[in-house]
Amino acid sequence: MAFAGVSIAVMIYVLVGYMREDHRAPTAKSTTAAPAVPSASGDTHPAPFDAWHDGKLGDWYAYKYVTSSKLGAFHSTVLVTVTAATDASVATSFRGKVV
Repeated sequence: MAFAGVSIAVMIYVLVGYMREDHRAPTAKSTTAAPAVPSASGDTHPAPFDAWHDGKLGDWYAYKYVTSSKLGAFHSTVLVTVTAATDASVATSFRGKVV
């Protein structure tokens, strides 16, 4: 009986949290080219795409990375988080963990 009560309480908690989230459709992406990015040599060239076009504070992206060496393959997980966002720029931070 106690297990059923806990299960119902958890279900209500999850439903209330789901109802508080914003579930609107994402805004349409711009079809214009990304701004020019300066290269190491000082030349500018358009970026192939703007990865953080609609980036907002708290957005994140995670990926796995494998480094191969004579000692073997090292697997790691990387988390990229948006730490600041304005209309003109987005700042990100990287955090990683070797598995």
